[in-house]
Amino acid sequence: GCTVGEAEPRVERPRGGGGGRGGTVVLLDPSDPVARLVNGSQGYVAEDAPPAGPLTVAMLDGLSAIDLTEGGGYRLWLTDGEALERAEYIAPLASSCRRGGR
Repeated sequence: GCTVGEAEPRVERPRGGGGGRGGTVVLLDPSDPVARLVNGSQGYVAEDAPPAGPLTVAMLDGLSAIDLTEGGGYRLWLTDGEALERAEYIAPLASSCRRGGR
């Protein structure tokens, strides 16, 4: 468990709004609250988003949709869609929570 607000929210969005590759977001880390919330939702990622890697918690068409960052934050590669709306809602809450190991 955690208490929301114990830490400063840490969410990065390297891409602006709109465009990119569209499809269904798939979770890679079932223990991550943000990945669980966006799983199965529709969205878009930037065409130049990196391939899914070890820090990726959710992907779209093989590209990173959401990555973990140092200190328990999130990097959102999503550019549009329901998945982005969900991620923008939950990522600040989840990243403001001190959890073991993240």
